[in-house]
Amino acid sequence: MATHPDGDSPVDVVAGGPDRRRPRRDAGSRRRIARVVVRARSRLIPSTEIAARIDRSLAVVRRQELSGRLDAVASIPSPTVTPPNLDRPDAAEVFGVAGSLDDEVSTFGGLRFFEWLEGIRDRRTEDEESDRARIAAMNFALARARLGVDAIRDAGGPIRERDVDLVESHLRWWGMLLERAMLAGLDPGLRRFEQSLGRRIDQLPAARAMTAVNLLLDAVSEGVRGFDPSRRASGHGLARSVGLAVSRRVAREPGWTEITGARRRPTRMEGRRIDLLIAVPEPARSLMSPIRWWRSLDATRRSAFANTADLEPFLVRFGLDVPGRPRTLLETGRLVGRPPTRWSGELEALLRSIRRAAVVEAAGDEDAI
Repeated sequence: MATHPDGDSPVDVVAGGPDRRRPRRDAGSRRRIARVVVRARSRLIPSTEIAARIDRSLAVVRRQELSGRLDAVASIPSPTVTPPNLDRPDAAEVFGVAGSLDDEVSTFGGLRFFEWLEGIRDRRTEDEESDRARIAAMNFALARARLGVDAIRDAGGPIRERDVDLVESHLRWWGMLLERAMLAGLDPGLRRFEQSLGRRIDQLPAARAMTAVNLLLDAVSEGVRGFDPSRRASGHGLARSVGLAVSRRVAREPGWTEITGARRRPTRMEGRRIDLLIAVPEPARSLMSPIRWWRSLDATRRSAFANTADLEPFLVRFGLDVPGRPRTLLETGRLVGRPPTRWSGELEALLRSIRRAAVVEAAGDEDAI
């Protein structure tokens, strides 16, 4: 066989030379690369940097990312209560109105421990029909996400960005509606919890106060998710559903009925903040990270982004333009009047900046949770 003047065979020349050919990777290596890609993209590392580090093309990185994103959302359960009329052509519009979000969660997220507890106790009772409508929209969002995952799996073939993006947007919406519905259930949940303990949470020893709050949030989240808003039987209400969930959790957890210790306010808790997001199950919680970053910023840090051209797409996409809800890239493009191809790259850069600002904010506030 003729050789190249440099000593390479024609096959080596076509392949890029004996030292330049990409080594074959076994199945284990491919899985490790896939995990690296997914983890790096979740941290907003640019795809070009990832491709250079793993010696793969952008197309491969993109394919691995979409596969990882689908795997992350594939484990979501069906809603405990399946909403009626799920297949109606106007279902999205009907539930979209019912599930329009306000800024109540953000307002409470800025309160410190004692302020938060007092805010829950003093919070006015909302119209029960509004709570039912909001929870129905929450169940709709989760059901649509589940249907979206099943449709992608059944279709086979390449995974499309718009299909995964739609599922993720529904999950963000579900998570934000769950947070909002929890606000309506926290007052009865807090009262039931404190009745079970025989004292107020702010009279617990500091070491147990935050554990108690976390247990309360988990129980209220469970009660909201198990509530059937379409059931009209006497005595069936959100307060009762949440109260029962809290009672069950206290009964299951050892030690809560035998609390001892000082009844004075735990001063070490003074600066702590409460984040309802901790009671949102995965993968919705991770998908809501940009929402958490934005909420954690104070007014001064937010104002630094006020004149950023891509702030509007960010707020619209993640449901922060109240009243609103999370949107897909295509929906966001229609609402802001610009196609995603003109701002998606800049939006990712903005997300990196907001994430850095949130990290700095958290570093200056070690008590934030």
